[in-house]
Amino acid sequence: MSMAHWVCAGIGFEQSVLEPLLDGDKLLKLLREEYSCEEITDEDLGEDYTCSNNEDRVGILMDCFVVNEDYQLPELLTKKDGKNVLSYGSNNEGRYFLLYSPRYPWDESGGFQSLKEVTQYICDLVRPYCRDDVSEETILAIIDPEIYEYGCG
Repeated sequence: MSMAHWVCAGIGFEQSVLEPLLDGDKLLKLLREEYSCEEITDEDLGEDYTCSNNEDRVGILMDCFVVNEDYQLPELLTKKDGKNVLSYGSNNEGRYFLLYSPRYPWDESGGFQSLKEVTQYICDLVRPYCRDDVSEETILAIIDPEIYEYGCG
C-alpha cells in the first residue's frame, strides 16, 4: 500500500474566507466565462437565485456550480492570473486554497520583490468579484502570509 503526501504552502487564502465578500452577480459572470454560457442558464438558477439576497446568491452558486461541478473558486481565479504565478490546492478535507507558493530567489524572473507586492497582486485579482462595499483593506486582511497545510492519505 502506498501513501500520498501533499502540502498546501504559501501566501493566499482559503476559499471559505472569501465567500462572504463576493458579489453574486460578479461570481455568476466569472462562472459563465469559465463554463460556457449555455451551461448556466437562468432556468438552472431558478427563482431561488433571482429572489435571493447577495449572500444567498453566492451560496447557491457555490453549491450548484462550484462544489457540485468539481470546480473550486481558487481554480477559477488561477485562470485569471495574468502572471501565471498562482496555484490552487486542497487539503482533501473540503478546504480549497489559492496560493502563491514559496520561491527561491533564483526562481524569480522579474516577479515579486516583497510580501506586500504578492498580497496586493492577489487582492487585485480577487477585487473584481467582490461586493462594491468591500474595501481593499478587507481583502488584504483575509490574505494569509503563512498557509501551511500538510497531510497524507
